[in-house]
Amino acid sequence: MQLAVIGATGGTGLQVVEQALERGHFVTAFVRDPAKLKLKHINLTVLTGNVLEPDTLLPAVRRQDAVICALGSRPGKTDHAVSEGTKNLIAAMHETGVRRLLLVSS
Repeated sequence: MQLAVIGATGGTGLQVVEQALERGHFVTAFVRDPAKLKLKHINLTVLTGNVLEPDTLLPAVRRQDAVICALGSRPGKTDHAVSEGTKNLIAAMHETGVRRLLLVSS
């Protein structure tokens, strides 16, 4: 499968990326800072963007079979990025015709 992982440098997102690659999936990791993702794999594509900038999400979700959203809040920060980012992600999925979303939250 072609999978996009949003929030791929967080604890949960990184685990999702690693497990998907181990199972032979093609993964697009969407990150704010690519230097934080130390993984290298032939089936891994890293795209830089920000969920608060909707246009940066389009290349990440386009042509994916499913999107896995692993956005999380940071200590001392509001959940604005999670709520608005998820809203922007759903809009990007709608625009690109991607229908499967898995939301991982705690």
